[in-house]
Parts: sequence; C-alpha cells; structure tokens
Amino acid sequence: MQIRNKIYIRKYVFGTILNLLWPPFLFGFEALPYVLMFFIAIFLNQYFLIIVGADLLGIEKNRGILPTWLCALLKLVILIIGFYVFMKIVPGKEIFVVLLYKIQLIIFVLSIKRVVKKT
Repeated sequence: MQIRNKIYIRKYVFGTILNLLWPPFLFGFEALPYVLMFFIAIFLNQYFLIIVGADLLGIEKNRGILPTWLCALLKLVILIIGFYVFMKIVPGKEIFVVLLYKIQLIIFVLSIKRVVKKT
C-alpha cells in the first residue's frame, strides 16, 4: 500500500513541522530526542492506522508482509510505549503530551485524502 495515495504528504509535513516547533521550548531542549522518539511512535501509529483502516473499509487490501491484525496490534503497542516513555521523561507535563498527540491527530485528519469507492 502506498501512503502517498492516502494522504496529502505536503499538508502533513507542513503541519508536523509546525507542531514540532513548540515542544522544545516547553519540555526543554534536553528532551528533544524523546520528543522525536514520541513523534516516530505517532507516525508509526498513524501509518498502521492507514493500513488497518483501508483494509477494514475495503478501500485497499493489505498485501504487505505484516497481516492486518498484527498491524492493529503494533499500532496500539507502539502508541502505548511512546506515551509511557515520554510521560516518564517529562513528569508533571502529561497534559501537554496528550495535547501534542491531539494536535498531530488533527493534522493527520486534515491531510487525509477522501477516498470514494464507486460501485
């Protein structure tokens, strides 16, 4: 499955860059590697969401190496690990971690291509 067929990459990258600007000032520049690790977890989570969603909705069959059920499981596990590690690094700022994820989720939703399957 090609991701460029499911998402407007330019919108997604632009929104992600804007979303990456404020965390270093809030969490400190020493937490920057953890911020990037958290974003990688978010990206993998959203990538697996595209695979699982497209397969379950019948838009495109998953022909990848990983079966759909494993993608769904990895999606959840990666997100939980990302949240857990990042919240341990920045105690007391959990609300901002969740806000960071929600903003990235909004960016993801705004950059998804609408796919209409004609019958």
